[in-house]
Amino acid sequence: WWCQDVRENNTTRRTLDACDSDEPAASGAEALYYNTSGFENTAMGVNSLSKNTTGNYNTGIGYASGTNIATGSKNTFIGYNANTSSPGSVSNATALGAEANVTADNNFVFGNSSVVKWGFGKQTGSTNIIDFVNSTAKLTTGGVWTNASDKKLKNNFQKLDKKDVLDRIAKLDIQRWHYIKDSSDKITHIGPVAQDFYEAFKVGDDTTISTIDPAGVALLGIQQLTANDASKNEKIDEQGQEIEALRSQVNEMKQLLLSLQQSYNNCNPCAAGASSSQSTKIISVSNASLEQNIPNPFNHNTTINYTLLQKFSSAKIIITDKNGKALKEVNVSGSGKGSLNVEASTLASGAYNYSLYADGKLVDSKQMILTR
Repeated sequence: WWCQDVRENNTTRRTLDACDSDEPAASGAEALYYNTSGFENTAMGVNSLSKNTTGNYNTGIGYASGTNIATGSKNTFIGYNANTSSPGSVSNATALGAEANVTADNNFVFGNSSVVKWGFGKQTGSTNIIDFVNSTAKLTTGGVWTNASDKKLKNNFQKLDKKDVLDRIAKLDIQRWHYIKDSSDKITHIGPVAQDFYEAFKVGDDTTISTIDPAGVALLGIQQLTANDASKNEKIDEQGQEIEALRSQVNEMKQLLLSLQQSYNNCNPCAAGASSSQSTKIISVSNASLEQNIPNPFNHNTTINYTLLQKFSSAKIIITDKNGKALKEVNVSGSGKGSLNVEASTLASGAYNYSLYADGKLVDSKQMILTR
């Protein structure tokens, strides 16, 4: 060891024990070679801190460590050619590792550009960038931070009221905001502030929010929303069953009304001597249907639409007056939708009934009104 005092053959002659405490200490060819007024610098290795002139409190350990630093102070360079840009004047910076390069004040650089993994107390796994010996938390090679969450690492489990959590989420103030220390105002984030989050859920502290807690809160809220949807679906199912029951009752009432209408329309055949056993029955409305005439009332002509969903042996539409007397009978055929045009010229003003029969069974009856 020598002190930087009198240069001879690129080294000095005075021993470290003979130096003043504030004088620079150097070991190795051209270590602190150009130092002039810089003090309390330590250089170990060939060319270590060789270009330092007035910088103070610098440390260089390793071949060519910190060789480019000239006037900066409080820097640490450890490793082969651990350095700064040339010429360099950074301060309070650290470069650790072979060819590690720090270029700005108050920065710490681990390793050179070939270093892609960091293990703390262990070798980094093949799928991770950062690994710890005392935690399962890690940073994956895909850039995803993974929290430690093994059940064996946890205790004091408590069940939570999901509805209460959902209510608290609804009341939580969530806005877009910008970190004051971010250099660009364009960099923004969305979320609650720590004070409001802590007040609502009592997790963590009132200055920070972990990555775990918002996810847990959101999952509880989703579970409650799912439960709400299930309850709504159950109510919808119940209402659907009620609607089906009502629909069935309506169909029964419709069948009854059609039976009454049939009895009325069959009065004329009965008067002609037809027996009660010849009374027609109502056909299933799923096989045929009769629509209201359009237009109604009418004064020139009107159209009666009907549907036969299957081929019947016979089908016809009968128009009767208010007394049940048949005025017009038209045979219809085929399957699917059909229509019958009625001209007003053959009828007097008044109300008329028209009925659809299929295979002798009444399908439906409706009323149309003719005006002059």
